[in-house]
Parts: sequence; structure tokens; C-alpha cells
Amino acid sequence: MERGMRRSLLRAGAAALMVFALVVCSNPIDIASSVKTDVMIANNKFLLVKDGAPAKNATSVNPSDPIWIEFDRELDQASVTPQAITFSPAVAWDFDYSARTLFIHPTAMEGLTSYTLTVSGSLKGKDGSSLQESYALKFRTADLPSGNIYINCPDPLHPVSAAYTNSNNVTLTVTYNAAVSDYRYSIDKNDITDSEDSGIQNWKNKGNQPDAPFSLSGTDGSNKVYVQFRKLNGGGDNLTDAVNPISATIILDTTKPTVSAGTMGTLTTSTPKIPTNATASDANGITCSWTKASGPGTIMFDPPNALKTTISADTDGSYSAQLTVTDGAGNTNFSLLTFSRDATPPIAPVFNSITTPTLSNTPTWTWTSGGGDGNGVYAFFLVNPKGERVWKDEVETKSGTVTFPLDAAYLEMLTSKRIYPLSDGLWTLQVAETDAVGNLSAYASCAIRVTPVLPLDGATVNPKLLIHFEWRPMTEGYGIYYAIAPDTTFALLGTTDLVNYFNIPANTLKLGEYHWYVRGTTVLPAGAPKTYFTLKVR
Repeated sequence: MERGMRRSLLRAGAAALMVFALVVCSNPIDIASSVKTDVMIANNKFLLVKDGAPAKNATSVNPSDPIWIEFDRELDQASVTPQAITFSPAVAWDFDYSARTLFIHPTAMEGLTSYTLTVSGSLKGKDGSSLQESYALKFRTADLPSGNIYINCPDPLHPVSAAYTNSNNVTLTVTYNAAVSDYRYSIDKNDITDSEDSGIQNWKNKGNQPDAPFSLSGTDGSNKVYVQFRKLNGGGDNLTDAVNPISATIILDTTKPTVSAGTMGTLTTSTPKIPTNATASDANGITCSWTKASGPGTIMFDPPNALKTTISADTDGSYSAQLTVTDGAGNTNFSLLTFSRDATPPIAPVFNSITTPTLSNTPTWTWTSGGGDGNGVYAFFLVNPKGERVWKDEVETKSGTVTFPLDAAYLEMLTSKRIYPLSDGLWTLQVAETDAVGNLSAYASCAIRVTPVLPLDGATVNPKLLIHFEWRPMTEGYGIYYAIAPDTTFALLGTTDLVNYFNIPANTLKLGEYHWYVRGTTVLPAGAPKTYFTLKVR
């Protein structure tokens, strides 16, 4: 008994394991497929329908209206074939397409009929994407006379509800379904609602003509055009079965927009591009366009189709640019902007004869204009012996000379220390000249060496000539002691407190290298000085 029960339990367990195994073996395939689909959706790998007409499950669709389906990306042209499109029930049709849109044109759809248009998965995007599943568009056609109004609009996919015109002569184009036998239209400035058929006056019958030229009367303003589609009643001759009229607004606008191109300064090296301050307006909206009117070179507009643009040019001279403004009705107006380009800098200044080296620690630099278009306004840089720019002056200084020290307001080092009097060493003044529009010339440079003694330390002199020694004057009241020797075992050569120089007659010194010094002190110096200068006699 127990063995039988155990066998039954074993059989039941085995059956359960087989069922579990089947489930486990089959689910991974379903899970993998689902995961793959989710990944493709997450990464936007499916071709999607973005918009279209008619809407899904629409009723009372005009059989003559075009059908269009817009996708979310550009289509692969090779995949757009008749085999990708089917109608049920079957009708004759043709098609065309743009980058992202299919346009299907049925030629003989019946009224009051349900149709299904199917786009198969063979249609692909240019990026290789495809529909997740076939796209089915279901709709039902109407049997009432219906159509659309187009006002100066050649694209039948986009009927307009309002249009602008700057001409009293307007062409009305209509499309309608096979149920229409006749239509009529009326123009009225009164804003009558579409359902107020009885209030519309002056109907004009057009039969089945697709175009209706007419003339607007009166001044600028809004006009409303009404169109009523009709069909034969029961196959007879009475045009009594008419639907409520449809309408569109026509805005007559013959007024030019207002426009001013504004004013602009001169293009220079420092301002090669200048934004415009143009203004323009119109009640019905505007578009703008900049073009060159005159000038020796090319004008660049960035961008060329914006009211506020930035202008530059590639050649010096006088220019004019035209701003053309067009409103929504096609009225245009323009304005000229005149400006000039002067991006040629003046010639660099020329320094006059400069004394260097000099004992003065308040030296003077002088220069003259380099010519060209320079206006006598200069910019300066002073460079110290370390190569640092320690002073900058861009004040409009109408001068050709500068002497140090200057006013303390201008003489401040990068370290905030005053730079006057100048320390010993090589000082360089850099000067540039501006012109009337602010172009700056190249900098001219002139260096002056400031030294406490002459000859300079390490200088070479001719012993056959008188050798003149000179030093910067010292504080009054000091005794001046000076000496010269072939080495540093100086013997006092002389003293003075009246002059700042001494001379050695010609043919006195022998060839060789000498050392000399000068001191200002109240006590007779003893021993070798700490500071002396080298002199080479050749």
C-alpha cells in the first residue's frame, strides 16, 4: 500500500517537474524578445508615425481629400514602393512622398464606405529603422458634398483658414468630393457665422469650376469668403441639398512696413564688427533681408536675414547696406545704412636724436609723428632694465616729448613703487600713435642707458686722446674723492667739491686695464673702495 502511494507521488512530482521545465524552457525566448523590443523602444530604433490625415477612425472623410502620413524620421527611398501600401476594400490609387511623408491619392473611393489603409513593415527609415508593426489607418468616407478652400495657396495639403494679400485681385481655388455638383461663393466684410446661411448675400454660382477669380472692394482690412457645396437632389436638376458654407478670412493689406536701417560707426582694427540698431514693424509680421548696396569690398552680415545683425567688411572705404523688409501680405520697404571701414593704422612714430648713455636719471625722449593718418595722440609703455612694463599711458597726450619724472599719478610700477628718478640701467620707451578712428600704429622703441659714471663700466678708451671722467652730481657739502690704478691698490688721485669730473691728459695712461672710483664723503677714504669701475685702454 505504502509503495503504491510512493509511486503515485513520484509520478505526480515528475509530471510537475516536466511542466516546470517546459515553462522554464519556453519563457526565456519570450523574455528575450520582450527585452529586445523594450531596448529598441528605449533607443528610438522603431520608425514611428508622427501625424497624418485623416485621423484614425475618422468619419465623414471627403473621398477627394489627399491622405498623408508623416513619420518621425527621414524615409529610405528604396523602401517606398507600392508593395508597402494596401487598401481594403481595393481602390485605384497612386502616391508620392517627401523626406518624411507619404502622400496617397485614391482616385475612386466610394461615399459612406469604411476603408483600411495599411503600411507594411517593409517601409524603413533612412537610418535602417522599421515599423514595430504594420500601421493600419481606418476611416469612413462621407456622402455629403464637401471640399476645401485655398486662397493663393498652391499646396493642397495645407488649406488655409486665413491669408494675407496686398492685391484686390484674389483667386479662390476649391477642391470637393464626387458628391458635389455645384458650389457658390460670397465675399462679405461682415463676420457671419458659418451656420447663418440666410445672412449671406450676393452668392455667385461657379458650377464645377475649380478656380474663382474675384476682386476685393474697399480699404485694407479683413474680408470673409464663404463657399457652399451642393449636389443634385435625387438625380434631378434641383440643387437643393446643400451643406452649411465653409469660410476663410482674407486680409487685404496694401500698407508698406516701416523700416529704419539705423546708424553705425566706423569699422576699425579694434572694432572689426559692429551690431546694427535697425528697427522695423508691421501689423501683419515681417521678414528681413540685408544686402550690399555699394562699396569697394565685400560686406558680411551675421546673420543676413535678421533685423538685428552684425556687419563687417574686408576692404577700407565707404559702404551702404540695404535692409529690405517684407510683411505677411507681400508689401516691401527698404532703408539704407551708410558706414565706412578704416582699418589701416598710421605709421609708427620716429624718435629724434637721443643722448645715451646719460648721467641724468630724469632723461628725456623726443619723437615726431610717423605720418599717414596719425592725429598726434600717443600711447606709451616704459620698460625697466628687467624687461618689465612699469608704466602705461593711454591718455590723449598731444605731445612729442616725455621727461622723467612725470606727474606721480602716471609713475607707478607694477609693484606699486614709484619709478622716479630712474634707476641705473637700460630703460626703453615704446610709443605708438593713434588716428582719428582709434587705429593704433606699431610701437616704436628707443632705449636710454642711465649710468652714474662716464665712461661706462668696462668701456674702452684711446690713450692718445684726453680721457674725460664724469659722474652724477652728488649732494652739496660732500667732498669728492677719486682715484685710478691698474689694480685695486688705489692711490688718491684728487679731490674736489666744486665739479663732477676730472681729466687725464693724452698719452698719460699706458695700454692695459684700469680700475677707478669716485666717492662722496666727509672723511678721507681709507683702503680699497667697495665699488669701482673698469676701464680698458687700447
